[in-house]
Amino acid sequence: MKKKSLLNKTLTQFIICTAIILLLATPLFYLLTKHYYAEDMIDIIEATQQGHPLPELEVV
Repeated sequence: MKKKSLLNKTLTQFIICTAIILLLATPLFYLLTKHYYAEDMIDIIEATQQGHPLPELEVV
């Protein structure tokens, strides 16, 4: 019986740690994506307004 309760405790700790890591990483991922996406969109909008061809996007 102890093995099962230890397994449940370990699984619970793993799920909690995973949820905390995801909650902490999500805002960072959002901000990075928003910043670089907005930067690329500004370049595209400026190029089309000036009649230039679309700039090549850097894929990192």
